[in-house]
Amino acid sequence: MLAELRIGNFAIIESLEVSFHKGLNILTGETGAGKSIIVDAVELLLGGRADTDVVRAGSDEAIIEGMFSLAPNAEALRPLKDKGSDLILKRSIPLSGKGRAYINGSLVTLSLLSEIGDSLVDIHGQHEHQTLLRQETHLDILDQAGNLEALRTEVGERAQTFLNTVRELGLLNEKEKQRAQMEELLKFQAEEIASAKLKDGEEEELKSERQILLNAEKLHSLAQQGHEALYAREGSASEILSSVLKSLEELKKIDPSCSQLHESLSSSLMQAEEVGLSLRDYAGKISFDPRKLEAIESRLELLSRLKKKYGGTAEEIRKFHERVRRDLKDMETNTERIIECEKLLKESGEAYISSAKKLSGKRKDAAKHLMKIVEEELATLGMKKTVFKIDLSTIPIPGPGMEVEGLPVEQKGIDQAEFLISPNVGEEPKPLTRIASGGELSRIMLALKTVFKGIPIMIFDEVDSGIGGATAEVVGRKLKEDSRAHQVLCVTHLPQIAVYADAHFKVTKDVIGKRTLAGIKKLTEEERVGEIARMLAGMKITGKTREHAKEMLNSAH
Repeated sequence: MLAELRIGNFAIIESLEVSFHKGLNILTGETGAGKSIIVDAVELLLGGRADTDVVRAGSDEAIIEGMFSLAPNAEALRPLKDKGSDLILKRSIPLSGKGRAYINGSLVTLSLLSEIGDSLVDIHGQHEHQTLLRQETHLDILDQAGNLEALRTEVGERAQTFLNTVRELGLLNEKEKQRAQMEELLKFQAEEIASAKLKDGEEEELKSERQILLNAEKLHSLAQQGHEALYAREGSASEILSSVLKSLEELKKIDPSCSQLHESLSSSLMQAEEVGLSLRDYAGKISFDPRKLEAIESRLELLSRLKKKYGGTAEEIRKFHERVRRDLKDMETNTERIIECEKLLKESGEAYISSAKKLSGKRKDAAKHLMKIVEEELATLGMKKTVFKIDLSTIPIPGPGMEVEGLPVEQKGIDQAEFLISPNVGEEPKPLTRIASGGELSRIMLALKTVFKGIPIMIFDEVDSGIGGATAEVVGRKLKEDSRAHQVLCVTHLPQIAVYADAHFKVTKDVIGKRTLAGIKKLTEEERVGEIARMLAGMKITGKTREHAKEMLNSAH
C-alpha cells in the first residue's frame, strides 16, 4: 500500500503530507481544489514524464516522496538488490537541469523507477476514457489481461529479426545490381588516393616553401642587408661594438666594477657576429628555382582536388580511403552474404510464424475469458445483459516482402482487436467509439481494471464521469469490493461513492496572502457527514441534507 505521500512546491501545492489507509481511500473537494493534482504527483513519482511547468511559481524545485509498505515477495522488489518491507520513492523536478529519481535514498534511472511503478500502481485518469476509444490500445489490453506479454515480446523479437533481414537482403541485392559500375568507381578512387601518398602536415609545409620561393629575391636582399649591417661593411654593428669593448677593457683595469659591463657587451658582440654570419649563410642558400615552384604548385593543386572530392583534411581523405577499401572487400563477399541472408530469412520467417500463430491462438482463448469476465463485471455495475465482444481479425500485410505464408509480419503479431458492445438486448454489438456513453465507458474501464489482479494499488481519478444516481452507488460498491484485494485511491464528486470510504480525505484550496495553497485533511466521522451533505446539496446545507448524509453513510456501513 501507499502509506505516506509528501509533495512540495508542486503546482498549487506548497507543502502537503498525507498518510493513506488500507482499503478504499476517497478524495473529495470543490472543483479545482487540487484533487487531480495529487494524482498527477503520484504519476510523476512512479516515473511519469515531468515538465518544469509543474514547479510552483517562485520555487526552484518540486519534490515528491512516497513510502510504500510491501510484502517481502512483492513484484516491485524484484529489480532491487536491497529488499525490505518499506520502499521509499523520491522524484525531484528542478527548474533548471535534469530531474532525479531515488529509491530508498539511492539515485536510480527513470526507467527503473517506471518499471517498479508499473508493478506497484495502476492509475486510471480521466484521459483513459479516450484511450479506451482508440482501437490500437485494445490489443494491448487483451494481451495484458491474458498474461501474454512474454510471448508477445518473443514474437516482436522474431518479427524484428525477419524484417531486419528483409531490409539487409534488399540492400545486398541492390548492391549486386550496381556492383560492376560501383566497383570500377571505387577502384579508381582507391588508386587515386593511394598514389597520392598523403602525409600529415604536408600541405602547410608546401605552402610555406612556396612562400619562400615566391619571395626569394626579397629574402636574399633582406638577409644580405642584415649581414652587412651587423658584420661585413665598414662601420658595422660588430665594428662599433668592438671599439666600445676596447674602451671597457681599459675601464675595468682602472675600475674593476665595470667588469660586468665588459662581459655583457662581449656577449652582445658575439651574438651580433653570429647573427650576421647566419644571415650570410641564409642569403647564400636562397635561390629562385622555377622547376621546384612548379612542382610545389602541382602538388598543392592535387591536394586541393583530393580535398574537394574526399575530405577537408589528409585524415578525412584517409578515412574515405578506408571506407572505399572496405566497400570493395564487401563487394567480394556480397554474394556469400546474400546466400546467408536468404537462409536466415527462411529460418526467421518460420520462427516468427510459429510464435505468431501460437500467440494468435492464445489471444482467442484470452478474448473468450475476458469477454465473460467483463460481462459479469458489467452486470454488477448496473449494465445487466450487456454484450461485450472482442473482434479479432488478421491485420493487412504492411508491405512487399513483409509476410510469411500469406500472413503479415508485425511486432504485435498477426492480429488486430476491437472492443464491441451492445448495452441493449437485441442490438448487434458495435464499436465503443460509436455507441458507448461517458458513463458506460467509466464502467467498462472499471470492469477491465478488475481483471488485472496483480497490481496492489489502484488509483481512479474521477471514475464517476458520466454517471449518477443508482449507477453511482453500484460503482461505489464495486470500488469497495475491489479494495478488499487492493488499496484503492479514488477522486470523486459523487456522494454515492464517497460514503463507501474506509478513509475520507478532503482537498481544499485557500488564498493565503497573495498565494493560492492546496491542502488535504482526513475527515472525522462528523466531518464526513458535513462533506457528504455538501456533495449532496452544494453551498446550502440544511438539517434534512445532513440527515440524508447520515443515512447514506449508515447504509454504506
